[in-house]
Amino acid sequence: MLIHKKDDKLVVEIPLKQKITNSYEEGDLGETDNLIGVICGYEQGFAQLIDMSYKDKDPQIGGIIVNTYYSEEDFIELCKKLGIGFYKYPLCAKCNRPIFGTGTFSKNGFVCMDCE
Repeated sequence: MLIHKKDDKLVVEIPLKQKITNSYEEGDLGETDNLIGVICGYEQGFAQLIDMSYKDKDPQIGGIIVNTYYSEEDFIELCKKLGIGFYKYPLCAKCNRPIFGTGTFSKNGFVCMDCE
């Protein structure tokens, strides 16, 4: 990430791609996405993707590094325009909080483990 001042603006440059690294393999392994748009309840923004290809797994979503305040539709459209994927966390049918990881189904729908 590169942060600098240009005229009267703070400019934050975040690479869209990151190099794939694997301690078991040498050489250039290519690149993978570095960012993902995230909708997490009332929060939204761009989060870092954590490369897990060395374990033959999909990337993990890290913390949000830039919060945004668009409508959900406008944010999804922005992600598409920028060529950045997005993920919307499911909400618990009972407490309405985002579900990270595991949830289960109940008579009310998909619920978090606290409400199960």
